[in-house]
Amino acid sequence: MNPLSMKLIEEFKKGNGVRIGETCCASKRVHVISPEKPQVVKVIKNQDAGVIFYRREKENEIIHLDIFHEVKEVNVKMLAKCLIELLLKKNKEDIMNYIDIQTGTGGGRLTGSLDYGQTETLKKNHLNHVHLALMLKDEDLDLLIEIVRAVENFLTDEKVEIRKIEKVVNEVGNSPVDLSPYMSITDSFLKGKEGRGESYRENFENAVEMMEFLGSLKELEEILENLSSEGEKLNLLKKKYADVESIIEKLSNSNFIEKSEKGIVLSRKGEEFKKFIKENYKELELILKRLIKNIKITRGGVSAKKYFELRKKGISFSSKINKGDWMEEIDIPETVKNAMVRSFQQKQKFYIEPEDIILNRRLGEKEQDICLIIDASASMNGNRLRSAKFLAKHILLTAKKRVAVLAFQDKEVKIYVPYTKNFTNLDTGLSSMISSGLTPLALAIEKGFEYMNAKKLKNPLMILITDGIPTVPLWSNDPLKDSIIAAEKISKKKIDFFCIGLQPNKDCLSKITKAAKGKLYVVEELRKDDLLYALVKSGKIIK
Repeated sequence: MNPLSMKLIEEFKKGNGVRIGETCCASKRVHVISPEKPQVVKVIKNQDAGVIFYRREKENEIIHLDIFHEVKEVNVKMLAKCLIELLLKKNKEDIMNYIDIQTGTGGGRLTGSLDYGQTETLKKNHLNHVHLALMLKDEDLDLLIEIVRAVENFLTDEKVEIRKIEKVVNEVGNSPVDLSPYMSITDSFLKGKEGRGESYRENFENAVEMMEFLGSLKELEEILENLSSEGEKLNLLKKKYADVESIIEKLSNSNFIEKSEKGIVLSRKGEEFKKFIKENYKELELILKRLIKNIKITRGGVSAKKYFELRKKGISFSSKINKGDWMEEIDIPETVKNAMVRSFQQKQKFYIEPEDIILNRRLGEKEQDICLIIDASASMNGNRLRSAKFLAKHILLTAKKRVAVLAFQDKEVKIYVPYTKNFTNLDTGLSSMISSGLTPLALAIEKGFEYMNAKKLKNPLMILITDGIPTVPLWSNDPLKDSIIAAEKISKKKIDFFCIGLQPNKDCLSKITKAAKGKLYVVEELRKDDLLYALVKSGKIIK
């Protein structure tokens, strides 16, 4: 056994993590990085990887490797093939079944199909590293060096830049690690039987995956009700979801549905899953809120959560400290500068006096009432409408503003969610929204204006999300002209306006946005990432 293997055994017993090469952190614990310091890996000494990831009864059974690289999708199946070839060459095929792998394209057991780990959050969280979990005996620890080298060589060959770890920090966590964003069904042979049992874990992971896909716990509950064994209601689902086949496929892969004389209905396992959702609704709702709140934007180099945290601090200004002031936030550069000038003038060694201290004082966060006007025409069915609903929930949870939601289709504009700060009310209202018909944009802006104008609002903001152009007139025979007239009323009442639309409709939407004296952001597609990034860039959520 080489000296590195001896060192690994020694550090693993202490609960510490170590660096292998320049890119890999190895431990038997959970380790994490923060977006602010991606070069520093924190090993949580009191969070065993086997217990946390796999619900194993004993600690120190699972080795956890993270090998870091630039933000990029890595083909998990090609990488797995490379590692299998290495292990076969080393005559270690007996351990291949006890290695799990995950990248930004999926994962699972090394020798399995590698079609698992497909949740959006899970893949996003692995865009910057290759995750491996292994069950190895001490005498096989030499293999870790070979495995890390093989992964690094693979990444280099695939023109994926590997990233150096500057520091590994071993620390005791103050609270349990929330790994709900990492939950997914898997074919792993590393799983234990501890806790509430394998059935609970499987139902929980399925619930997380379905909630993330739908963006709603309420809609998941409704889908299961419509597929209950009491009667087939697939037509209702087809009307509401253009991508119902994707939903059916996900439920089928988990064996939650089966074919009967009545059509597609919930299986016995599906009925148990429906019961699980009802019994654990509050816990699952908390998980959903975390998923929505903590989502990472893969473009622009900033997460929406971090953006809103920074804005939430409020506008700052500097002032000298007064007697009795609480020194919550010191302006260090200004304080040091004052101390240096004073020390120089007094011809003394540098030191800081109370009179040198400059504080950053922050104004409180301003209240803001936001009304989303969502296009619910037929072309929005499926992922577009789901993404718009997701944005509404994300604003409520992250910006902590009052949110209302109206939707328009054909000749109707409906209030689905009156102004609220309650997530359950928002989720319930949005779950009843179904897309169909044409795009009455003029009516939508007019009714949205009337609704907001009738309320006593603070710093009102209207956000319009649409994938089309006006197709239904309101006052004349020109749908665009009517939309512009309606938009002009918004600016006169000092209602802030922001529109997100598709690139082909830019010219039309620009005229409407200009009339409202607002901002327009055009995207190629109305995906979650695009909508979140548009909102971040707009600067319309006030401090």
